[in-house]
Amino acid sequence: MRVIANLGELNNGTNVLVLEKGKRTEFVLADGYDPEAPEGSQWGSGTYLYSLESLAKAILYYEKPIGYDRMSEIASKAIDGLREDDEESAREYLMEEVELDETELEYFGLEEWEED
Repeated sequence: MRVIANLGELNNGTNVLVLEKGKRTEFVLADGYDPEAPEGSQWGSGTYLYSLESLAKAILYYEKPIGYDRMSEIASKAIDGLREDDEESAREYLMEEVELDETELEYFGLEEWEED
């Protein structure tokens, strides 16, 4: 397997590589890519993809403008703000409109609402 093209680096530093493996073309989203390293050890880990459709979906996933951690932080701060303003209204809104499930309640530290 050899790298035949480096399509560039994603926002998270992952390189998109085109590989030649026998008569097949494959793709890898490679972490820690070093083109100067010996063949077979040019990246530490990667996600291997076997079609352009899979590659496109993976790139869209990695290139989301707001990452999971930041989205989680925004949601947590919004919930905390709602609760500070009016606990009962926040509970009603989050349970009835947002429809938080048991796992989500636990994630946001709202386990006490499960029992009501």
